[in-house]
Amino acid sequence: MSREEREIYRNELAKRQQVIKDAKLPVIVLLEGWGASGKGSVLASMVSYMDPRFFKAHNMDVFTEEEKRKPFLYRHALRIPLKGQFAFYDGAWMADVTSSYLHGDIDEKEYEKRIESIINFERQLRDNGYLVIKFFLQVDEKTQKERQKALLAHKDTAWKVSEQLSKVAAEHQVICITHLPQIAAMADTHFVIEKSSTDHTTITDIRKLDEEESLGELARLLGSDSLTEAAYQN
Repeated sequence: MSREEREIYRNELAKRQQVIKDAKLPVIVLLEGWGASGKGSVLASMVSYMDPRFFKAHNMDVFTEEEKRKPFLYRHALRIPLKGQFAFYDGAWMADVTSSYLHGDIDEKEYEKRIESIINFERQLRDNGYLVIKFFLQVDEKTQKERQKALLAHKDTAWKVSEQLSKVAAEHQVICITHLPQIAAMADTHFVIEKSSTDHTTITDIRKLDEEESLGELARLLGSDSLTEAAYQN
C-alpha cells in the first residue's frame, strides 16, 4: 500500500469515528499476528488521525499480578469500550490462549475449555451490540527473522525480544550471547567470556558471575564504569 493510499484510509477512519460516536456503537479492534509482524506500528498508524478522546489502545502482552490471579478473560473484559468509543487491543484473548498452550502452561483439555469460553465471550459481545473487528498480521519466516534481528540489535526495542526469551526460558533452557543490558537483565545466570592473547595463542575463558559481579557487568553494559545508584535502578 502506498503512502497516499494510507493517508486516504486514515482520513476515512477518522470520519467514520464520528459516525460511530453519533450511533453510540462500541467497537473492539483486535490486532494479532506472528512475532515481529508489526502490530504496534499498524495500531499507531490506525489511530494517528483519530480523536484520542474516543478511543483507548491496550498492549495486552503484559500481565499485572492481579490479572494473573483472575480468569484469563478478566483483563480483556475490563477494557471493553463505552458506547460510541473504540478499544484497540495489541494482542488479545486468542494470543493468550495459544501462547499458554504452546509454552505448556495449560494442557489440551484446558485449551479446548478456553476456546469455548472465547466463543461464548464473543457471542455475548455481539448480542450486546459490540462490533468486533479482528486482524491477523501475516509475515513470512525470512522477514520475521530480519525484523527480530533488527529489534534485538536496537537498545530501544531489545526489551521486546527479552520478554519473549523470558517466556521461552520458563520451559526450556535458553543460552543467549548479548551485549545489550535489556537482554542480559532477564537471565537467571550470567557468564562472562574473556579473551587473552600470548604470542600466537588466544585463550578464551568463561566464568560464572555471582550476584554482585552480575550487577556490575550490567552497569558496564549500560555505559557506567561503576555501579552507581542510577545504573542500579536502570
